[in-house]
Amino acid sequence: MFAKLLPLLGLSTLSQATTEIVYLANCAGCPTSEGCEYYRSTMDYYPDVTESLDGQYPSAIAGFDWVVGWEGNVMKRNFPDGDTFTSAITTDAQSLANGAYAGFGENKYRSFSCYKDSQRELYQDGTDYCYSIYYCE
Repeated sequence: MFAKLLPLLGLSTLSQATTEIVYLANCAGCPTSEGCEYYRSTMDYYPDVTESLDGQYPSAIAGFDWVVGWEGNVMKRNFPDGDTFTSAITTDAQSLANGAYAGFGENKYRSFSCYKDSQRELYQDGTDYCYSIYYCE
């Protein structure tokens, strides 16, 4: 069932062996549909992509206290377990179609390919609403 949902959400079909995913997200103090603007960014880790499709809270968050410019920059953050995730999104990534290759990421275990997402609501964190800008699988 989830395999059929992935393309609808702009996510590519993942192999059984690698289902973990890292989202590069921006958060606002209320829904963006109500006019709120992003004020901070996060890297959100889920060990299984199917645990990220219905508003579930991430297993781990590496946060920034500001909105980062994902595009054209190498962004690096430490997760609570000490692992570091690094992303490099192309300068023109926001002009790409949803689901298009937008750059890469890596941690100490492996490399990830990153794709443009639809800025869909990923989860709520207290009164904050966090939206997926890119996803790395």
